Amino acid sequence: MQDPAKAFMLGEAILELIQQGITLSDAVTHFIDSTFSAPSLEEFRRVIEDPQNADAETIFELIFFPDREMQAAIEPVLQKTSFIPEDIDAAADWLIAQNPAIPVTFPDGRGSLLVHLTRSSARQMVGRFNITKKIDPRLATLLERVVGDPMDRNRLRVLLRNVRSRLSDAGCSFLCDAIQKMYGKSAFFDDAFTFLLEFFEYADVGQDMYAGLMREKKAILKSIARSEKNEKALLASNAEVLMLKGVHLLSVDIPDARKKITLIDHICINLFGKTEIYGPAPQEERTFSADTLK
Repeated sequence: MQDPAKAFMLGEAILELIQQGITLSDAVTHFIDSTFSAPSLEEFRRVIEDPQNADAETIFELIFFPDREMQAAIEPVLQKTSFIPEDIDAAADWLIAQNPAIPVTFPDGRGSLLVHLTRSSARQMVGRFNITKKIDPRLATLLERVVGDPMDRNRLRVLLRNVRSRLSDAGCSFLCDAIQKMYGKSAFFDDAFTFLLEFFEYADVGQDMYAGLMREKKAILKSIARSEKNEKALLASNAEVLMLKGVHLLSVDIPDARKKITLIDHICINLFGKTEIYGPAPQEERTFSADTLK
C-alpha cells in the first residue's frame, strides 16, 4: 500500500535538489542547438512555453534527466526507505503541486531562465532515480564496511541501482570480491567496477568468472582484428563495392575495445592472480600471472 509520507519525503528531497538549479549538459545543449538552430534565451523560452511544439516535452525530459551526481544526492533517502512503483506517481504529483520554478542555466554564457516542471517530466524524473530497485544486501553491507567516504559509497550504490538486469548470485559474489580486493588499492577500480556491471548485463558467465572474462577478451580481440581488416580493405576499395562482395563492415571503437581488454587483464590479475595472453597464430596462448609483473 502506498504511503503518502514516503512520497512527501522523496518529493521534498528531489525538490530541494533541483531548486539549487540545473546546468544543462553539453549533450543537452547540443540537442537544443541542433533542433532549434541555437536559440537565444528568449527564443528558447518561447519554444518550451509553446503547447503546440511537439519537441517541447522532449526538452523538459532532457532538462530534468537526473545524472549520476543528482542520483547520488538522493541515494541516502533511497537507502533508508523501501519504495514501491506507486510512490513514483505519488512523488511526482507532490512535486507538481508545489509548482516550483527551477533555475536552468546554459553552460555557454547564454544565461538562465526559470522552468516549471510538467506532469510528464516530473514522472519521468522520479522514475529515473530507480527508486524501486533493490541493491543486493551482500553488496550494500560490504560497501558500508569497506567504503568509508559516504559520497563515494553513494556513487557506487548509484551504479548498482542503475543496472538494468538482476545480478546473479555469482555476479554479486564476484563484485564483492572485486570491492574487497581492489577498492582503495587499484587506481582503475572505478573503470573496472563499471565494466563489470555492464558486462554482467549481457554476458551469461555462469560460475566460472575467469573463463567468462577470457571468452569476452577473445571476442573483443576478434572484433578488433576484423575492424582493422575492414579498415585496410577500405583503403583499397569503397564501402559500396565491399558490401556488394558480401563483406560485413564491422565498425568497432578500437581504443575503447583495447581499454576493455586492459580492464579484463587488470581485474583477472587482481582477483585470480593471472590472465591469458592471446597472440596471433602460431603463437601459443600463455598465462600472464601476478608473479610475471614483478
